[in-house]
Amino acid sequence: EADRALVLQTDHQGRVHRHIERRALGRLDRLAFLVHHDFRGRAVGRHRIQEFAAQDGGGELGGEQHEEQADDGADGLQRLDYLISKAGQLGLKLVIPFVNNWNDFGGMDQYVRWRGGQYHDQFYTDPVIRQWFKNWIAHLLTRVNSYTGVKYKDDPTIMTWELGNEPRCLSAGAYERSPNCTTQTLIAWADEMSTYIKSIDNKHLV
Repeated sequence: EADRALVLQTDHQGRVHRHIERRALGRLDRLAFLVHHDFRGRAVGRHRIQEFAAQDGGGELGGEQHEEQADDGADGLQRLDYLISKAGQLGLKLVIPFVNNWNDFGGMDQYVRWRGGQYHDQFYTDPVIRQWFKNWIAHLLTRVNSYTGVKYKDDPTIMTWELGNEPRCLSAGAYERSPNCTTQTLIAWADEMSTYIKSIDNKHLV
């Protein structure tokens, strides 16, 4: 059976880019059929949407100062509320990454820019950036959906929280890779963030 997949991204103010939103909302009712394979290469049936939940940039790197306050309003996370609500009505399950490795809509490099850093992989190692990221995670997990009244951490429409989309030591070139970044750097970060998520939300896959 086919897999249903959709990727959406918000900017650092929580605004879903309108041209993407129009396309996404239209596709929620008639999603293209894609074949999903598990690690053994067998086709498996899932009704799944990959939905980015990030407020770290507006399509390109910019802004020198990090703002802790997320945009929870009608032009911010209420748009994500609606998409989660709509997906639930259609019987779809969501895979939600908290951040993108790549610079589309800001990504990890935006955190490094806010911090005044030098290397892409400081996203994984800098204690201030790690705390900013945890604050964002906590904000989402404890958010109450304005359409359903259900906290994200309790919402059965969400299947999986994804720490990041394709995390690695290097991104698209805005910031270089440090000489100290290894696979273990990412493993340590993933362990810390997964443990943090599970301390708040023990119902979803990570």
